[in-house]
Amino acid sequence: MYIFLKGGTILNPYSTDYIETSSGIAFYPYDPKIEDINVLDIAQSISQLCRFGGHTKHFYSVAQHSIWVYKYLKENGASPLVQLYGLLHDATEGYMVDLPTPIKKHLTKYKAAEDNLHDVIWDALKIKHPSCEQWKQVKEVDMLLQHHEANFLLPKAAWSDKTVKLESVYIQEEKMSDVKEEFLLLYRGLINEIR
Repeated sequence: MYIFLKGGTILNPYSTDYIETSSGIAFYPYDPKIEDINVLDIAQSISQLCRFGGHTKHFYSVAQHSIWVYKYLKENGASPLVQLYGLLHDATEGYMVDLPTPIKKHLTKYKAAEDNLHDVIWDALKIKHPSCEQWKQVKEVDMLLQHHEANFLLPKAAWSDKTVKLESVYIQEEKMSDVKEEFLLLYRGLINEIR
């Protein structure tokens, strides 16, 4: 028995090498193709993935986190391109889920696949690959937000820096569909700005 997906792809339904995206694409995380990247799939998935493995006081999505990274970069004078990198810094998790850092850092094949997928995403979305300096800028804000979010969302967050308190970043539960739409609106605005 075989199944047909959008685009006429024929698949063995018992194969475990791909995931089916919200738009019906058979996506192979360890062999990603440019034509299979869809920002709508990314937005759908990360707006429904909870940060910190779901061990939070309330639901707080990867997309909410990504939006805050973008906003913090914008508030602090980053270029529109770096803001876009901030918004998309966790785009791979739309296909490879949000693994907590203590797990991810021990999965070397996963990390290599995630790095490769990021390159494919930049190419698919026709976005210049970030320089080391640009990516460092994004990751510094990513880590800052991680401490702020952990201090607010986790019961103890014993590992986090308790001095990190970002007055402009307020954490609240939001409707998934609203977060998805905000993410896409910001993405489209930034794409138009950098082109």
